[in-house]
Amino acid sequence: MPTKKPKVGAYIEPELAKKFSIIAKNNCRTVSKQLEYLIIQEVEKYENEKGKIQIWKRKRILTG
Repeated sequence: MPTKKPKVGAYIEPELAKKFSIIAKNNCRTVSKQLEYLIIQEVEKYENEKGKIQIWKRKRILTG
């Protein structure tokens, strides 16, 4: 299914990738969903300790 979500990639050791795949499968998740879950957990932990992260969107002025 197409998505507009950003893609995240990483180079990791093959053994680590296999182990992570097993963890995802044991949690009834795809590798992608397991990684998303872990990222969400880390962001929530960070924000609980240091406060909400503000994301500023830059306004773009189009001229023609």
